[in-house]
Amino acid sequence: MPDGQRDAYTNSELNGYAKSEVWCPVVGLCRIASILLSYCVDRRRSPDSCMFRLILLLVASALVCRGDATRAADVAVAASSVAPFAAPEPPERRTKVVEEVSIQYSVGDEIYVEELERQLKDFQFEPLAAHSRAEDLITSRRSENLAAMAGMLGLDEPTPQMEKTYSGFEDLLANSATFAFDQNLRRPTSFGLWRRTELVQRLQAGEVVPGLTLKGSQGLSFTLSLTSEKKIVDPKAFWAAHTFPIFLGKSSPEEDIRTGLVHGKSAVDGFARVRENFGPFVVLHETAEVGIVTRYIRSTDRRWFCDGVANYIALRVLEQAVGPEEARKYYDLEVELKKFAREASSVDLVNWPNLSGKEKTDFNKRLDTASYAFATKAIADICRRHGDDILPRLFAELGKTDIEQASMRHVYTAFTDLTGEDMKDYLKFGRRSPELKFP
Repeated sequence: MPDGQRDAYTNSELNGYAKSEVWCPVVGLCRIASILLSYCVDRRRSPDSCMFRLILLLVASALVCRGDATRAADVAVAASSVAPFAAPEPPERRTKVVEEVSIQYSVGDEIYVEELERQLKDFQFEPLAAHSRAEDLITSRRSENLAAMAGMLGLDEPTPQMEKTYSGFEDLLANSATFAFDQNLRRPTSFGLWRRTELVQRLQAGEVVPGLTLKGSQGLSFTLSLTSEKKIVDPKAFWAAHTFPIFLGKSSPEEDIRTGLVHGKSAVDGFARVRENFGPFVVLHETAEVGIVTRYIRSTDRRWFCDGVANYIALRVLEQAVGPEEARKYYDLEVELKKFAREASSVDLVNWPNLSGKEKTDFNKRLDTASYAFATKAIADICRRHGDDILPRLFAELGKTDIEQASMRHVYTAFTDLTGEDMKDYLKFGRRSPELKFP
């Protein structure tokens, strides 16, 4: 071995370990455990390769404990130079079509295919109620909703971009509604039977599996994607792009398939729940936000203001349509504030990063979600004190500045000119009571 390479080991921790008769065995065991985790958990290396390295490192640890650091270094270098064997190839994937249902599986899992065939004959994806209060709120009240939002934004009429956004989300809700009552769409026509370790290995190797992505190093995420661009007209084409996964190996074939089908029905029903529970609020929020960023301000520091105003306007429009109590079924600000009470002192709306900034800084997800609620509270507190007409007055002032130049500095200045107050005083959540007390 080259002297330089040996010295790199002998002059490291090895000699230090060798000098201690008491701690040396402990150090050796910790070293072994570390290597065990590093190599054996690594799914891209074969077990044979990992075991060979471990044997060499056991020998090196024994030599260290005997005080022979030089020889231990030689063995350690040998262990580090062992080339990993190629990972075993995943099993062949096959497809079986049964009565227009496509089942993808790996060789050796045929018994699960037979079980899925058997259970699909009796499993029902029962349709839900076709009529929707959400559709009434969005489609039937389209003109009233758009006019109300435009008014609160200081506009004579909704902008073309607001109209387009509203229409797009109408289609999105319509697609969600289809999942509630269209029997052809509710029943998946493409299933993928997977063992988790094999699926992770394939995704790590760059293989594309429709609807499935890696989440972290070992996690998995399945997404049923609906867009606001077009309506679903071909259930087969939709499910071809969203092969529904059923995971194997947790229990018996019968139980694994039953669990997978139940999860599938739950995911499909989730679209109906999205539509009914908060679909209308999302439509109104996104439409209002588009009005703000296409007419008044699009600077990178706008986030808390845009999201707070959009949330508040969406809530007020719903209250006008169905009353405050019913509107809280779609968005309950007090519940949200209680949920994130512990985050209040950490919320910093002025420096709340936009979406691209959040990804770059690994911004805390819970704090990010909490910031929506507190941004809404800030606008609600302002309107509680000055009335809802403060918003169109504020936007009228902001509109005097070219949108390419406008930033939150102009918003703060305009607010001070209108009220004599500093808008940032409404953002000090951790240093004041949850509710402002006004005379």
